[in-house]
Amino acid sequence: GGVPVPESHLVTRLQDIEIILDKLLKHNDRAWLRAIRGAGSRAALPIKTARQAIEWIDYWHTMRKLKSNDFMIAEYLPGSEFAFQSIWEDGELITSQARERLEYVFGNLTPSGQSSSPSVARTTNRDDLNNIAYKTVKVLDKDATGIFCIDLKENSQGIPCVTEINAGRFFTTSNFFAQAGSNMPHYYVKMAYGEKLPQLPQYNAISEGYYWVRLIDKGPIMIKDGEWRCQEI
Repeated sequence: GGVPVPESHLVTRLQDIEIILDKLLKHNDRAWLRAIRGAGSRAALPIKTARQAIEWIDYWHTMRKLKSNDFMIAEYLPGSEFAFQSIWEDGELITSQARERLEYVFGNLTPSGQSSSPSVARTTNRDDLNNIAYKTVKVLDKDATGIFCIDLKENSQGIPCVTEINAGRFFTTSNFFAQAGSNMPHYYVKMAYGEKLPQLPQYNAISEGYYWVRLIDKGPIMIKDGEWRCQEI
């Protein structure tokens, strides 16, 4: 369908890991190992050797009963990570917005360095992101209706590649977009009741440069680029 994705391989047998890495390490100095099911970068680990992969899978098999074919190894994507949220009706994109994940909740404590849940995110308006996310949904269902959220990460050439598709539910930070002026859950409820929607842009529903900062034990703060503040203590 012309949608860029990272080269990925299911680990059907542990013996195949060496062959998979021979392919993937030709382009990067590491590969990305993770469980094929679960959220929050479950069992994710950047790896450079087959031994690292085998030991990691063995740990998860021993502790959590995962098997080798519960894992995949993919091309490592070193660039920026993005999240595209959208609502659709009968194959028509109603509205959408993308954001960049800058920092992660507990990312400094995980071997992978990320958790997929951002502690700092920023709205971004990029035509390439919008076009790739749009094509992704249309490839899935030309008559798409509902909520479609796409995760993307840049490869070594700076091309955003689709890494995950979530249909039927909003991102956990949908309140970020709502506070910034695009309340997609509200629009979706109005659609369900057949109520008329306000005039909505298909893309870039929010201006670029809004930051959403959140911590585990503290409520989120939204800040516009250039309006940062500090207090001497």
